[in-house]
Amino acid sequence: ECGRSHSHRPRCWGTPAMLCSLVRRSFDHYSVLGLHRSATQAQIRSAYLGLVRKHHPDSNCLAGSAKKFLKVQAAWEILRDPIARAELDHGGPGGTARSAGQPWAYQRAARNAPEPWPSRREHQACRETRARRNLADLVEGRLEGEAALRLNFERAAYVDDKVFESLAKDLPAGLESLALKFEGCGRISDEGLTLLAEGLAASRQLRSLTLDFTDCLRITNAGFSALAKKLPRHLRHLSLDVSYCRQIGDESIVVLAKHLPEGLVELRLGLLETSVSPAVAALADELPALRRWGTPARRSRARSAPVRLSTDPSSPCSSSRVRPP
Repeated sequence: ECGRSHSHRPRCWGTPAMLCSLVRRSFDHYSVLGLHRSATQAQIRSAYLGLVRKHHPDSNCLAGSAKKFLKVQAAWEILRDPIARAELDHGGPGGTARSAGQPWAYQRAARNAPEPWPSRREHQACRETRARRNLADLVEGRLEGEAALRLNFERAAYVDDKVFESLAKDLPAGLESLALKFEGCGRISDEGLTLLAEGLAASRQLRSLTLDFTDCLRITNAGFSALAKKLPRHLRHLSLDVSYCRQIGDESIVVLAKHLPEGLVELRLGLLETSVSPAVAALADELPALRRWGTPARRSRARSAPVRLSTDPSSPCSSSRVRPP
């Protein structure tokens, strides 16, 4: 198994970081866990552990099990946090918080978030072996001529900036679709993203790009901006996940808005638990709004007057007032 996807495999999703798009639909988190709103933290934890064991894709391949598993994960992410739970309860029986609190932030962040990768519990040695095999296939030319690649380097301890240099040099020339997962690769820094950006810029036929940098804590605005500036100009579909990269802030989204490929028709951003402000994250949820905001004329007007965003939680722009960076 070298990490490339196969269409005949069931899509068993188990990446809790993104919570998938199910977060925004599973408003009644208590009913997902089969609990009353007065449940204690011990009862919530007990219910969560029992349902996770029952529905985990590794042990249950029945239809609908993966979907149920993600709902359970989403409920746990909210209810285990006393502050988030209090805000959720304040929203009433529907579970939609009236304040601009964490539950709504999770729901909004999940709306356009990249789809989770097929995942399963693995020993660390298996991850390392898979990652090394993926890189060897690229360097030795065994993937030359491939039009679509989906490679998984998740939590491989040896993956660092030098690996990105190899990736940038050895990507197949006729590549049309590329998906790379680097979740939890803690040695990746801005230098690596800059090297990868140079390689991607040379991919003339690339139409679809998915990059997962979830929990890569050394990535900052500088690396994200370098990547955004070098995006292939012919891209049609772009998915970037930098969830839990807390050094990513508004500056990154400003640069991305300015350098969006002209032909882009789909943008999915994972910004959960970053330093991006709620108002800018709300703009990032909508490709047309982000594109308009990224034009020089729009930014000039934005600097002269604050941008008013709706305070209605049902609106994608749910902050009250913000001056874009």
